[in-house]
Amino acid sequence: MNERILYRNDRRHAILGVCRGIAEFLGLPAWVVRILAILLLFSSFGAMLVAYIVLALVLPTKSQLIAEGRIVDDFQ
Repeated sequence: MNERILYRNDRRHAILGVCRGIAEFLGLPAWVVRILAILLLFSSFGAMLVAYIVLALVLPTKSQLIAEGRIVDDFQ
């Protein structure tokens, strides 16, 4: 079974790695998720910013999951 885990990518990130982690989870390019996040930021009256900060605080990092052996390092 190939388990997919949502995480922050702390290895290749623009700000905190939330958008790249979501993009890897969904199998999308990171720029698509970033554009959607920016659009939601302006259309949600700040709720997206709160959601981004919460995700940055609660999601494990890719490095943590690799160290725990829960995912395999793909050299990205």
